[in-house]
Amino acid sequence: MDLAIPLCAQHRMRFQWLRMAAILMMIGSSIFVIISFFLPPDYLAYAVFSFFGLLLIGFVTWLVAGQLLRPKLINESLGVFRGAGEHFLAQLPQKPPSLAALG
Repeated sequence: MDLAIPLCAQHRMRFQWLRMAAILMMIGSSIFVIISFFLPPDYLAYAVFSFFGLLLIGFVTWLVAGQLLRPKLINESLGVFRGAGEHFLAQLPQKPPSLAALG
């Protein structure tokens, strides 16, 4: 199912900033690899943990920021999603009573 999700300027900016922060964290984690070449062996573990920690946080941020809507149910004729804001949902037509049980 392909969706075109319109975003207001505020939410588009938030989405872009989170994605940019994630990219910067993942790229920035490589600094700890460079630093590790100049550290004594006793401190090498700190650089390695910092590298993997920042890389993991960046990756998780990328995944979370990329989820504008989360699928709840998708079949041949229906898509039900979570994650839309109340302001966006207020602009949509009312849900038919037959779909009320799907949340």
